[in-house]
Amino acid sequence: MKIFKKKEINSINGITLIALVITIIVLLILAGISISMLSGDNGILQKATDAKQTSERAEAKELAKIDIMAWITDKTANHQDASLDDEKVKEIRQVIDLSKGISTRFVSDHMVNLLQDVEGDLTQKEQMLARIDSYLNMPDIDRRVFQLLRRNLKIYDLDEMTGLIESQIDSVRNIVREYSPEGLLRAWHDTHNRYWYLGDWLAPDGIDVRNERSVDFVNNACISVCLGNMADMARLLGKQDDAQCFADWQQSLRQWLVDDFWHPADSTFASASPLDMAMAVESGIATGSMAEAVSEKLIKLSRGKYNSHIAVGLVGVPVFTEWATRQRQTELMYDILKQPDYPGYLNMIRQGATTTWESWDHSRSSIHNCYNGIGTWFYEALGGIVATEPAYRRVSISPQYARHIDWVDVRKECPYGTIVVKWQRNAGGITLDVTLPVGVTADVAGKTVGAGRHEFLMNQ
Repeated sequence: MKIFKKKEINSINGITLIALVITIIVLLILAGISISMLSGDNGILQKATDAKQTSERAEAKELAKIDIMAWITDKTANHQDASLDDEKVKEIRQVIDLSKGISTRFVSDHMVNLLQDVEGDLTQKEQMLARIDSYLNMPDIDRRVFQLLRRNLKIYDLDEMTGLIESQIDSVRNIVREYSPEGLLRAWHDTHNRYWYLGDWLAPDGIDVRNERSVDFVNNACISVCLGNMADMARLLGKQDDAQCFADWQQSLRQWLVDDFWHPADSTFASASPLDMAMAVESGIATGSMAEAVSEKLIKLSRGKYNSHIAVGLVGVPVFTEWATRQRQTELMYDILKQPDYPGYLNMIRQGATTTWESWDHSRSSIHNCYNGIGTWFYEALGGIVATEPAYRRVSISPQYARHIDWVDVRKECPYGTIVVKWQRNAGGITLDVTLPVGVTADVAGKTVGAGRHEFLMNQ
């Protein structure tokens, strides 16, 4: 009996020890889980910190907007100009007063765009402000280069931009020289790339896109534009000798193109296709009275030979559109866009298209970006919204009133917000209604206006 009790006591003690060990292990596991939940990238503490920073950023944005709107309201109430140009923005006192020490050196109307776009912790705002300061102090020509790279290559840092240009400018120079040994760019060497030596592409029937004169002219006109950009880039890098070299090279090429491709007898360039003619004007090869003669000839060809139909392809659509917009050929473009048959945009719609085709005759894919360049005409011509400074900081608003259109409502997104232009025909003339976001200045109807809504009565 005593032996049985001793064994029973030993058994109980063993079970108790095992339970204790298991309890300790469970507690350690729970402690690890608790620590993991509190710390780490997705821990409670980190989430609390992120939430705090998100709240502070939202507060900063709202405080800025409130302060800016209060400033505009005060100016408007006192019948003063409320547009936010550089000098007036400097009048705005401290916008944000946060204990985190966020910088308040908002020296331009970039402040709203800054607060909307910058992501990450608060210190990033100070870094962005420094970049904006550098940007604002750049010469206009350097700003254009920066805007080009920011838009196409997603580069936002000035040092990165300068480094990219410096690392590539010699390569660009060598490529141009390799394929232009005699001054004019010619068909590429006998490699697969030769196939891509093109002028226009996917133009309507009747346009010879393989015409050698047209192909050579269009490509060299593009090189001329590139040489102008290269001159700008060299100036940005402080390489004045290179900048002068590229500028002289561009001028020499332009003169060569006039000597080789200009036909004064009938005021045409190259093959006299709409692309050749529009490219001559828009690339600056034809200037002054020559440009006027080329434009007059292009209008006659468009109305006569092409019967007010589109007569360009992938390359030609944006070039022809830019030419028509700058020459204010509103009625010509309206008539071209309203053609219901081939080739034309309405012809696509009549055949059930919901996207633009790759070719005017639908012999290729049913969705492509070949002919989308026409879109700029709606906001630059009908809406009259044309940027005169980078990023639409300053715009010219001069709508082109097509006689068969009674009203227009155009909205153009820009880094500062939405620019809205509306016009309506009425018995007394045309009512023009313009709304500008904070940060945009517009020249319209002989006046300079800033943020807010403005109404004008225009003559028919």
